[in-house]
Amino acid sequence: MARIAAVLIIICFLLPSAGFADTRIFLGTRTGWARTSETFTHGKYKDTSLFLVIGTTPTTTAIKRIWQGDIGSTIKDDVSSGSTFFNEQLKKSGSSFSKNASGLVTSVGDLAADPFREIANCGLLTPARIVGKTVVNTLKIAWYAVILPFEPVARTGAGALVLSGSPFVKPLKYAGKYTLLTGVTVYGYTSSAAGGAVLLGATGGVFVLDIATSPFVSVYEIAAE
Repeated sequence: MARIAAVLIIICFLLPSAGFADTRIFLGTRTGWARTSETFTHGKYKDTSLFLVIGTTPTTTAIKRIWQGDIGSTIKDDVSSGSTFFNEQLKKSGSSFSKNASGLVTSVGDLAADPFREIANCGLLTPARIVGKTVVNTLKIAWYAVILPFEPVARTGAGALVLSGSPFVKPLKYAGKYTLLTGVTVYGYTSSAAGGAVLLGATGGVFVLDIATSPFVSVYEIAAE
């Protein structure tokens, strides 16, 4: 009984000595707390990135960069740019009609004239060359026939769309900025807290195990010495 009492007294005396056992046993609370701290700060442990964890420090840095990021032009600048784009498209619409009409006429003329040009050429004349020229000119005619009426309409429509939407560019930029800011904040801190909570729970288990085992480890090592 005396020996058992002596052992119990020694155990009670060494109960607070978790740090003493921490250097002598495999599971140590200092390692666990360091792991949790590093995960909370950097989102990784020993250069190994953890799934769904980006860390509170990277999240804070990202939030500051998004918040301080310049939206850019003012509403007046956006409207001015829209007007400039609209005027450019109107000018190109006018010139595109004459250019495409000229290309259409030229392609129709080539379709009729190229077979005779090939025959007049005393070089290597093959049916394949005549067929090839005919196919190419037919495709050109089809292309110019489509874009002749379509290009002016498309350019004018695009210019009008940009001009009418230019006053909303800056509000959309702000909406995008705050949406991104909200997403980064929610995801970053939530994922970091979740990952940190998992490791914190593991660290708590190590801490309890360390306290529970440290007196016995200490008694064993004292007895071994």
